[in-house]
Amino acid sequence: TYHAFSNIFDLFDHDSNGKITTTEIVTTFNELSLPITVEQANLLVAEFDKNGDRELEFTEFISMVKKYMKISDYPVEGMFNYFDMDGDGYISVQEFVNSLRYL
Repeated sequence: TYHAFSNIFDLFDHDSNGKITTTEIVTTFNELSLPITVEQANLLVAEFDKNGDRELEFTEFISMVKKYMKISDYPVEGMFNYFDMDGDGYISVQEFVNSLRYL
């Protein structure tokens, strides 16, 4: 499951520097036909950016996913199962996008 969430993180981390910027959030959401404003992305980052660098590292990203997917009381396996809608043991981009639509 760590690998699956790492892949999702990488989907957002366009420059592969291990951090997600607000620009990368906006770009990725728009690519997935899930429009988000820069202001909304800034609010997300501000809420989960624990070290104050105005970017999301992997652990901060996981905290965001846990809160907004309403599965904060479940271990990572529960998070994985939430995204793996067809139960095949893999999270496709389409399953990820569909999960985000329920936010």
